[in-house]
Amino acid sequence: MKKHLLILILLWVGATNIFAQTDHESDWVPTIFIDLSVDPKSEFECDDIEGGSGFNVLTQRGVFEVGGGLDYILFNGIAICTSVKYHHNGLAGAALKFGGGLKLLLSDENYSHLSLELGYKKALGKSFFDDGGQLRVGYYVSVAKIKYLQLIAGLFYSYDDYNLIGEKTFYDGGNKCEYMKFNSLGLSVGIAF
Repeated sequence: MKKHLLILILLWVGATNIFAQTDHESDWVPTIFIDLSVDPKSEFECDDIEGGSGFNVLTQRGVFEVGGGLDYILFNGIAICTSVKYHHNGLAGAALKFGGGLKLLLSDENYSHLSLELGYKKALGKSFFDDGGQLRVGYYVSVAKIKYLQLIAGLFYSYDDYNLIGEKTFYDGGNKCEYMKFNSLGLSVGIAF
């Protein structure tokens, strides 16, 4: 498992170096980000013994993501983005997240932008879930520029869901719980090449 993650990171770093060595007026923008988010309450959807459903609320420990992406500037002001990230939820466990979306570029001088992204998570190892989705909306600002690198900081809202299917389904006081969701706010720090 760790070998696969290491190989993925090495391949991404290699690809990033190739794109970073092209002319810096290129339409391709490689990025690396670290994201931290917190949800004060987490909800598990549970079906009770009589067949009804409801939500149980638990305390969430937070979500950590690290990874990279490759954006392509379609035309002035709009970019499409792809990303691969290691995703770790303090309650649910670890996953590999694949995502894509759109970015509205706010400046011609730097990589400040608004983003809308969709992601798919697949559990790694002995996680508490099988798979899940993510919707993220963010505001990112370029805070410093050093030669061809830009340091970017951002705020985002994220909606995550997790499917607890099969043997990973758990029972809470006679209730069968199969679904978990998080609404969180987070901070992001990254580099655009």
